[in-house]
Amino acid sequence: MPKTIQNNIRRLRFDHNELTQQELADRIGVTRQTVNAIELAYLASYATQQEYAGNPLRYDEDFYVFELIGTLREVSLGTGIETLDGDGVKAFATPLATFHKFLGWADKFTVTPPNGLEHHYATLGFARKSVGVFDTLGATLVYHRFESSRLNVDYGSEIDLQLQARWRQVNFLIKYADYDADAFATDTRKYWLQVEYAL
Repeated sequence: MPKTIQNNIRRLRFDHNELTQQELADRIGVTRQTVNAIELAYLASYATQQEYAGNPLRYDEDFYVFELIGTLREVSLGTGIETLDGDGVKAFATPLATFHKFLGWADKFTVTPPNGLEHHYATLGFARKSVGVFDTLGATLVYHRFESSRLNVDYGSEIDLQLQARWRQVNFLIKYADYDADAFATDTRKYWLQVEYAL
């Protein structure tokens, strides 16, 4: 005899006055199918560093990142904050990390400044299949705001733009980074043009 699996999810939602998908859709002025198509993802991470063994330099620095990304069909929107603490002498160090991917493509923060780094960012992305002659087409826009985690010094801001496409076995990439310095480093603009052929 087959077993019937039952749950009380609907009853629990009702008991706690939670919105249904349809009620949420009605409140924000979209269809229930649109609410159902929205995907949310998050990231939360924490680490700490301290001196080791007989190191005469005493320090205790923290790292954390919080990120939230929402996707609806071909469009994604995200925001986050990342902090690498510093005490004015020593800062949280990540010597094996790839800063280019996370802290702006202008590569201004390959080493954490002594007063630390607080990084606020927002992303907008688009990806679609079968656009004109291209098999895939994608675009990314990232805005970064940088300041010190100690003393609140405004380091600067950066805008990163990327356009990528694939046609058969050929991948195309156009990339641009524009760092606008306030109290850290210098104004910098970088451009990339890349073509790859996959066997």
